[in-house]
Amino acid sequence: MASKSGKTSVLIVGGGALGSVFGWRLQLGGCLVSVVCRSNYEIVKNNGFQIESGKFGNGVFSPDHVFSSFNAAIAESNFYYDYIMVCTKTLPNISNPANVLMGSPINENSAIVLIQNGIDIEQYFHEAFPTNILISAIAYIDTKQTESGVIVHGEAISLQYGVFIPDQTETRHSTSSVPTNNSILETLEKHLIAGNSG
Repeated sequence: MASKSGKTSVLIVGGGALGSVFGWRLQLGGCLVSVVCRSNYEIVKNNGFQIESGKFGNGVFSPDHVFSSFNAAIAESNFYYDYIMVCTKTLPNISNPANVLMGSPINENSAIVLIQNGIDIEQYFHEAFPTNILISAIAYIDTKQTESGVIVHGEAISLQYGVFIPDQTETRHSTSSVPTNNSILETLEKHLIAGNSG
């Protein structure tokens, strides 16, 4: 299994107001973008996201692939994702935030980007996926889904992020072919800037 040839591949887990806008900009920034949707799956699969943006103007974001579950996104793809961006809401006092990615094996070359609410959620993902690079992110964005597949975005959009370093120093990757932390961050930044969302 290899990464998608010629393009950086991104899987957005959580096709709501936040995930759709970042996915839209990353696709325009040169990425191959797949999205996991839930209640809006059929509408997005058939029509894409209808986005009204004060900053970028109106547009349609048609993901390269749309899936109804994370397991389907892994099982039905013959390549690994360079970035898995988790854009779901989380309530760590109720359930393990990492459960959203459970059920299918994740390639160790995939970086997991956490764009979620909640404090100290990184440790849950580190315990579940100790060989994957984790990127912790905070999004500054005004966006909402007014109806299924319809997104209204204002002017604000930025993403602050960095690699999560666990408390205890350990060897997280076993092969020299795995991208370094710096290259993972630089590639993400390049695509965010190209999509005018850095």
